[in-house]
Amino acid sequence: MSEEIYKFRIPEELYGQVIDGIDLQILSSDSVRLIEAYINQEGELSDIQKRVLRQCERELQVVTLKTDGQIQIYFMKVQAGVRNIINKLVITGHNF
Repeated sequence: MSEEIYKFRIPEELYGQVIDGIDLQILSSDSVRLIEAYINQEGELSDIQKRVLRQCERELQVVTLKTDGQIQIYFMKVQAGVRNIINKLVITGHNF
C-alpha cells in the first residue's frame, strides 16, 4: 500500500464535535500523527504510541458507525490507515 493512502486533510466540521465522549478533532489528530510517526520512523512505534494507536482504532470504530456523509468517509479512510499500520506491526512481530 502506498503512502498516498496515509494523506489526510482534517475537515473543519470536526472542530468541537464530540460523539460518545470522543472528541473528533483529537481522534483525528492523534490518528494522523501516529500514521505520520509510523512513516517517518520507518515502521517503528514506541510502546506508548502502539497503545494509543489501538485506542484510536477502538474509537474510530465507534465514530464510523455514528457518523455519515463526508465525516464518515473521512474517518473510514483514517480507520483504514490505522488498521493497515496495526496489521503491518502485527505481521512484523510487534506486541501490543
